[in-house]
Formats: sequence, C-alpha cells, structure tokens
Amino acid sequence: MVQITTHRLCLRDFESNDVEAIHRIATTKGFHFYSLDGTKENAKEFVTKAIDMARKGDARTSFKMAVTHDGQCIGYASFDDLHAPKDDTPDIGYLIDPQFQRRGFACEAMGALMKYCYDSRPQLDVSWLTVHPENIASKKVAGRLGFERAVHGVVEKPYGPRLVYSTNRRRLRYHGLIS
Repeated sequence: MVQITTHRLCLRDFESNDVEAIHRIATTKGFHFYSLDGTKENAKEFVTKAIDMARKGDARTSFKMAVTHDGQCIGYASFDDLHAPKDDTPDIGYLIDPQFQRRGFACEAMGALMKYCYDSRPQLDVSWLTVHPENIASKKVAGRLGFERAVHGVVEKPYGPRLVYSTNRRRLRYHGLIS
C-alpha cells in the first residue's frame, strides 16, 4: 500500500468507501470532469479500477490516489501509463472538490505524487497533462508544476478540446519538485 503525506494532505490508495465522495464531487453543479459521467456506477467503477491497480504492488502501471485532507476524501491525483512505450508518455490528472479549490491542494497533491513516481522510477523522463482551454486554474497548476505547452493550439479529444502540456526531469528539478 502506498501512502504519501505532505504537510496538509495524505495521498493514499483508494478504498471502497471513497465512492460516495468521488460521486459527490463529480456531480457538483457546474463541475465537469471528462472521465466521470456523474453516475454513481461510474464513480464506483473508477474507484474499483484504482483499487485493482493498487493491488498489483510494484507491478502497477498507474497511481490513482485518493487525496485526503483532515481524513476526508477531497479528490484524487493520478499518474498513469508509467510503463508506456517510447512513442507514448505517462500522463497526470487530478480532481479536487470545488469547495477545497483555490488553496493549493492540486499543486501540493500532484507535486507529491510526481516526486514519488519520478524518484522511484529513474527511467521516467517526460510526462503529459491535458487541460480544457477554459480551465484557467488548471493552466496555473500546470505552470507551477513545471509543465509547458507542448502543442500549440487546441487538440480535439473524445472528451472535448484540450491544451497539451509536458514536463521532464530537468524542468521538475528546476522547479524544485524532484532532486
């Protein structure tokens, strides 16, 4: 079991009782997230897949971690496709409950997870992040985490338009996220 702590947060493997929190967050009015469709079944499937991946231990290729603050699940942080072939690259994602946004939790959680993944996988270099063009907060998170625009213009994805960012070990060191 992986557990990563910061001064305000705990990132831990998902537990089945996190379904309610993820469902509540995904159905918050005005909140849109492309991999959760707002149904409780979808939230349960998301959490179940994360639990199954965590059971793989060292063989896991993805970290989807519950982000908790004061013992309450307030979202998740993920680092996926860690064993991607050279023509593909790992990508990160996060979801923070709107009532906990604008406090730096996304940067803190993702910074801690990226440090863990980069420190434990010396072969890891480049990683990706896609952001909806209108999501100003996530664009700021990308910059704070050492990501730079990798593709100019908007890329159309099945889940909507996205801006594509990337980072690498050199930039992460520069931003003080890894040693």
